[in-house]
Amino acid sequence: MENDPPHPTNDILFLFESGFTAAQISTLKGISEESVQTILDQRIASTRQTKQQNVIHDIGNKNPWKDGVPDREVVREVVQSVAPIEVDLDSYGARTVPSRPIKPTDRSDRVGEDTVLMDRVHAAAEQDGLEEDAAKIFEDIEFKQRQSKRKELKSALDDVKELVDDDLEF
Repeated sequence: MENDPPHPTNDILFLFESGFTAAQISTLKGISEESVQTILDQRIASTRQTKQQNVIHDIGNKNPWKDGVPDREVVREVVQSVAPIEVDLDSYGARTVPSRPIKPTDRSDRVGEDTVLMDRVHAAAEQDGLEEDAAKIFEDIEFKQRQSKRKELKSALDDVKELVDDDLEF
């Protein structure tokens, strides 16, 4: 039994599952492509017919109350068996108030945080293919535009922060 040659169908399925096409399998095994496709189609059909096991559905289907609500006594028993949880509603979702002031951090030395350098790099990248003098001029223009947009955005964010802070004081 151990020396029996492997079943050709298993070889074809293994090769197909390994990424070979039906044409490549037919060339390797020396059989027609139609025969290979027939074997693959039979496997697909048999796979579709087998019922796949779903543990969650199986457990859910065993639930005696799957089609309706349990009796009042059962519900009352379940509710009474669960201990209530004490929740401090006064502090629930409250912000943390630090015990001492938090100093702002200087993030300019962090990688990716140097916005001036990043604007310069992006501006230079957009000028690839131009002559050196023209590229420098356009790079400076692009850099200045990026910096002005960044200042406008920062100003708008500061205005929003100021409005939010004013609303919180009421």
